[in-house]
Amino acid sequence: MNVVKLLKRMNEQPAPPCSACPNFDYCEETEKCCDIFVDYVEFGATVNIDWFDEDPRIAYLYTCIPKNGISIKEMSKACDLNTTEIQTLFNKCERHSLAFETTGFYMTKDIEDEIKRNSGRSKRIRNAKTAFCKILLEKNEPINPEREGYLVKEIRRNV
Repeated sequence: MNVVKLLKRMNEQPAPPCSACPNFDYCEETEKCCDIFVDYVEFGATVNIDWFDEDPRIAYLYTCIPKNGISIKEMSKACDLNTTEIQTLFNKCERHSLAFETTGFYMTKDIEDEIKRNSGRSKRIRNAKTAFCKILLEKNEPINPEREGYLVKEIRRNV
């Protein structure tokens, strides 16, 4: 859920001052925010922040994981690798940052591409690839038959 909507619903804090920002609509549509908004959520409206000292503010942090993303924590639990090993395995993929979590997430398309590129021979890597393929197949995202066929073949190859 978008953090702005959550705050408004919970009435814990007044509407954020960023509602006057020129990027406010973009932030709501993409569920992204800037670092100043994170400070606002963490410390409240009592913090003396000059919201428009840099105009326009750049929204680069996601407030939640989008439908086509998978958290590093979820991947870590599914394939029994720690988060550092996941990040090492996907070092060529763009890791997206979350505003209120340190680990972040990867987009499913990037994970698929990395599975195709990575040809690790160790049993641990093969098991991880199988787990990643299963995660991608279980996502509630429409998948085209060609990609689905590839993921199923990859599971069979690595089992």
